Amino acid sequence: MSNAQEKRVARIAELKGFRLEKAGHGKWHGRFYITNVAKGGRVRSDVLDHEYSFSLEEAEARLSARPASRAHGLSAAVRRRDYS
Repeated sequence: MSNAQEKRVARIAELKGFRLEKAGHGKWHGRFYITNVAKGGRVRSDVLDHEYSFSLEEAEARLSARPASRAHGLSAAVRRRDYS
């Protein structure tokens, strides 16, 4: 895990309305939280021992799987709104 990789994943998160944060020390050292900026909550991971934290690779995969419009909380109706 390089600093450049961390910055790249943080930029992906920011573009999709999330924030990538370092989880801290001890058991969570080297892990990251993905926070939904609009809702203010952390995204759950699928890892049993790390319920809300991701490795950098897991975070990148999770963020890449989420469509940008959903990340910002826009519903399909709002995206298709007729402004005429």
